[in-house]
Amino acid sequence: SLALIIAAIDQLKKGAEVMILSAELMRDRITSLERANAAVTKRRQRKKKRIQKQGVLTKGAGEDLLAQREAD
Repeated sequence: SLALIIAAIDQLKKGAEVMILSAELMRDRITSLERANAAVTKRRQRKKKRIQKQGVLTKGAGEDLLAQREAD
C-alpha cells in the first residue's frame, strides 16, 4: 500500500540524515585530532632541532639537560 511505501521512504530519509550528521561529527573530530597531532609533531621537531652552541655534548651533560627540562 501507498502508506507503507511512504513510511519506508521516511525511515530511509531519517536514516540518511543520521548518517550525514554522524559523518559531519566524525569529520570535525578527525580535523581537531589532526590539528593536535600536527602541534605535537611540531613541538617534537623543535626539540630535536635545538642547536648546541658550546662544543661536544657528553652523556652526563645530556642527561643533566634532560633532567632539567623534565623538572621545568
